[in-house]
Amino acid sequence: MIGRLLTTGLYGVALALGGATLVLSMAGEGGHAARDRDAARVAVRRIAEAEQASFARHGRYATFGPTEAGRRVMLPGIDLGPATDADFSFDALLDRAGTLHVRAMSRAEAVRAGRVAPLLEPIELVAENRQGSGP
Repeated sequence: MIGRLLTTGLYGVALALGGATLVLSMAGEGGHAARDRDAARVAVRRIAEAEQASFARHGRYATFGPTEAGRRVMLPGIDLGPATDADFSFDALLDRAGTLHVRAMSRAEAVRAGRVAPLLEPIELVAENRQGSGP
């Protein structure tokens, strides 16, 4: 009888610890994803600010593709904050209507390595009034 109670109690403790571990790991992943999203938002906003300054100076946006080299040529010296080129790719593409689409995207290899959560963080800048939309 005591052996059965002890065994049942140990199974109960093991189940409780397993549940707690699962809940804590899910909470940790949520915090990880929030941190990644915040880093991407900071980077996109800084790129948008640099783009608006470029538009004010030159009358056009500085478009670039997802390569770090292209961004550095078009927007030299920009500080992306905590976001890194190893974890995210960034681009700024102009559509036919004159809207600039700035995006931060998690790099596939960074997601596979568990460094960042998969995400896409966009912002749009409209050339006519240089107003943006986004987070």
